[in-house]
Amino acid sequence: MSSCRKKEIQKQERSSRVYQRKVLVIYLLHYRVGQNRGERKKKALCNEATGGEQACS
Repeated sequence: MSSCRKKEIQKQERSSRVYQRKVLVIYLLHYRVGQNRGERKKKALCNEATGGEQACS
């Protein structure tokens, strides 16, 4: 195992780790945005059904 090859492997590992973190962050952001949208939709439907904000918290 030459040191050059070792460095190449380390670089690949590091970049894949960064990539995984990016994917995770993007996934979490999308998930949170989706959740917020769902909550808002639920609240809006609840407001329409009950005619008030108080019953919907």
